[in-house]
Amino acid sequence: MTPPSVLVNTYFSASDKPYIDPISKVFILGQLAYGIIRLPLIGDVHVGFIVLAAIYSLLAASYYSGVAYMLRNAYVLNIVIFIFYFQCVFFMLFNVVSMKRLNRYYNELNVFDKEVGCRPKIGKGSIRNLIATVLMILYNVILFALPYAVAALENLELWMLPFPIIHILEVHFCGHLLSLLIPRLRLINYYMELSLSNSKISKTLNIEKFGYSKADSNKTLCKMEKVMNLYHNMIKSYNYLIEAVKWQLLVTIVSAFLNILSCCYRVSLTIIKEDVPLTFMITYVGLLAGIMLPLFSPCMLGDQVHDEVRRLRELLASRLYENQLDKSSRGMARALLAWTETRDLSFSLLRMLDIDISLPFKFVGLLVTYLIILLQFQKVINP
Repeated sequence: MTPPSVLVNTYFSASDKPYIDPISKVFILGQLAYGIIRLPLIGDVHVGFIVLAAIYSLLAASYYSGVAYMLRNAYVLNIVIFIFYFQCVFFMLFNVVSMKRLNRYYNELNVFDKEVGCRPKIGKGSIRNLIATVLMILYNVILFALPYAVAALENLELWMLPFPIIHILEVHFCGHLLSLLIPRLRLINYYMELSLSNSKISKTLNIEKFGYSKADSNKTLCKMEKVMNLYHNMIKSYNYLIEAVKWQLLVTIVSAFLNILSCCYRVSLTIIKEDVPLTFMITYVGLLAGIMLPLFSPCMLGDQVHDEVRRLRELLASRLYENQLDKSSRGMARALLAWTETRDLSFSLLRMLDIDISLPFKFVGLLVTYLIILLQFQKVINP
């Protein structure tokens, strides 16, 4: 049986304040630079800084309005700018509503950490997500700056650069929030696997790394009731997270779809009519790639969360198959198995868009379908 890879920090007392991981703070400060205020989540922030941040946010909103007005006659870019502008304003406004939900999400994660007496270290998924964020921001900076050095490429106004950066930060922040669940679910699976009679995990991983002695872990954390309570905590955390980000994800996906569709339509017409050199379309293709690629972050990490729940379901089935539980624990194990089937920590937007690895491919399929429809309408209107 392959042991799960779980890295945790040392034991901490129950009196600690709610903890916000460093990568979350990086995202919060990065979003602050573009007028999205989540400073209260960090804690111990002076009221004066929050007031200044609110004033700065209003100035940023005014700037975005000015850019949208200035580029209103830029042909296909006016559609892209308008959608980006709507997306940014929505993020700013909805953030005020969702901040308390995000705070509850972090609080539930802290409750989980206090229950098990340890806190996960920064996981590989979170680090990869942060690196992808930085790379996507650099990609957009190069995309907007390159046309000024290469005359053959069509210029993208530098004034609109903050729009795709906000899109990248918000989408990858949602992915990071999902990644925080993964090591905690792995820890639940660790305790579940440790309870199996044929498990060899105790020989390869020492529970003392998690801040507990072996005796304590066998008596408490490996009990079915404890595992059930920990999974219940994960469900509560997940509920708060979904309530905090589902509308942002929906607006992001719809906005990305409309932006990419408009760019693809423009590129297709140019190729068909051959009225503009193809080199001018490289800019548009690069722009739609910069919009599309960040969507993989929450989808991939959401899929990993679901994989950990499936792993827990397999371990529960193995535990029941051993038939070594008492009557009370066996009933809890069956209840938890049913719970993991009904609440498998996966969700869909409007019961249509499942946030998993299949979403980008469904996205592309839907995009191609609507692009063909638009081109057919264009052919009917201008035969």
